[in-house]
Amino acid sequence: MTAQLRPVCTRTIPPMSGCMTMDRANTDGMGRLIRIALALYLIPALVAVLVVGAVGMLVLAAARLFVGPGGRANGWPDLPTGTDLPLS
Repeated sequence: MTAQLRPVCTRTIPPMSGCMTMDRANTDGMGRLIRIALALYLIPALVAVLVVGAVGMLVLAAARLFVGPGGRANGWPDLPTGTDLPLS
């Protein structure tokens, strides 16, 4: 089953006199201005988020290097375990 499309006559509606019309150049200028304002606001925010993330990663890497692969700080003596703990 196929649908048959009928031709439809359309007429253009003339703009009403006395009503406010926005020309295309004005809306394009405002759209560009809004995009520039958003870019000026959001790009520094994005850079700040990336810098904070990078500093956090550096702190984690430095802590990992300080602790070492065994999970204890390098150069620190091992704690006694079990019943060898002194009671004081």
